[in-house]
Amino acid sequence: MCIKKVSVQEYLAFAKECYQKDIWFKDNKTAVIKMLTHPRSAFYRNSQQQIVGLFCNNKLLTGSIFICHQQYPGNLMMAFFESMAHDPHYLKELVDYAKGLAADWNCKRLIAGLDGHIAFSIGYLDDNTPDFPFFGQSYNPAFYGPLFTHFGFEQTKLISYRSALSDFPISVYELNLENS
Repeated sequence: MCIKKVSVQEYLAFAKECYQKDIWFKDNKTAVIKMLTHPRSAFYRNSQQQIVGLFCNNKLLTGSIFICHQQYPGNLMMAFFESMAHDPHYLKELVDYAKGLAADWNCKRLIAGLDGHIAFSIGYLDDNTPDFPFFGQSYNPAFYGPLFTHFGFEQTKLISYRSALSDFPISVYELNLENS
């Protein structure tokens, strides 16, 4: 296994592959990813970014766009996380990589489930989420959240939605790198 940088195009193709057989998936991230990672965008110019993937036998299995934005100093976002692998071992490799990147970028927290800014997408759906996504809602497989809690990320329940949380459970996961 190895982690290496990938292009935006490679990452988007990987994300598409992750959901190709999922009838509920609606792609609402491609345009956002292209905008946030474009070198001429204000968001890109005000952030440090690195798109990486974990490869096994030359196949991309798990990846993320790591972002540290100047409006959120000290926070490394594990943004747009995608995985074809349910095995926590693959996420561990990515988290270990993120810890090194966080040290290089002077970040004390690693946040999963925040895709660059709360206006773009926030949180991971969990097992209790209805199968179909609501309009504008980000979508992910239910196994994402448990992968993060397995490695000590603290779950933060989000409550800024009109429906009852029991009907619409979304979470963000955070790992304090000073204590790990």
